[in-house]
Amino acid sequence: MNKAFYFLIALTFMFIAPMDIHSQLKMDSVAVTDISCYGDDDGKIIVYVSGGTEPYRYGLRESFFSENNFITSNFSNNQSYSFEEIIPNKEYWVFVEDNDGLTAVQKIIADISEPEKLTAEISHETNPADPDYFDVTINVSGGNYPYQLYDENNNKINDSFEDTIKIESIKKGNYNWYIHDTNNCKLEFDFDLN
Repeated sequence: MNKAFYFLIALTFMFIAPMDIHSQLKMDSVAVTDISCYGDDDGKIIVYVSGGTEPYRYGLRESFFSENNFITSNFSNNQSYSFEEIIPNKEYWVFVEDNDGLTAVQKIIADISEPEKLTAEISHETNPADPDYFDVTINVSGGNYPYQLYDENNNKINDSFEDTIKIESIKKGNYNWYIHDTNNCKLEFDFDLN
């Protein structure tokens, strides 16, 4: 083949080659994060996208056909976005639109769980070795174990435990303690040993 032929092929590719082609906008995944503590509203829907062109418009609707009535809608240059204050077990439609007007849509059930309320039951009995001291048993439920027990000065009283802890030889008096769960949810409780 001659040089003119190669020149013609090179010239053709220069003029027909795409100048600025972006990959197709794609919603790679939609995930949810659970509520940390009972009564909080920090459950989230997190969207991950790829392709398209920045900025992206992320929107959340309760219905596919709710026109532009987004519950929330924000622009971001990031390829991930978190929708916060999500109502658990509700159906949502997630929309992502890129700068070129390409759209990706996905329906999701916000399968977000909320831990049960932290509660504690305290019982005590006189220490058999010394009647001025007590042995205290604390039964904890709710939240997410393991739990930690702290005194009023935020000093850790014990190693982590799952549901029941027994603390021996505590002096008579009034106490204000805290239980923290693995998400750092807190329960404050007072008890009187007299």
